[in-house]
Amino acid sequence: SQKFSRINSTRFEIASIALTTGKAYLFLPENGNWGKKFGAVDDLAAGIKVAGPFKPEGVNIPAPDVSGNYKISVDFINNRYTVTKL
Repeated sequence: SQKFSRINSTRFEIASIALTTGKAYLFLPENGNWGKKFGAVDDLAAGIKVAGPFKPEGVNIPAPDVSGNYKISVDFINNRYTVTKL
């Protein structure tokens, strides 16, 4: 499923999700509500495919260079995310 699990009051995580090279994604705090989305600050920044800052109404986050299953961690106090290959 594409639903985040709450780790604490500011951190959320998807333990395993399939990401496909060449695709992109956003974070939706409310399932199906595209009016409240979070995305990358800069989708061309170095390393953005595996970690970086995000913001409300940000740009699509590009998927990693290798398709596969990944863990996504999101920290809303620091406005940063990490993507880890499983």
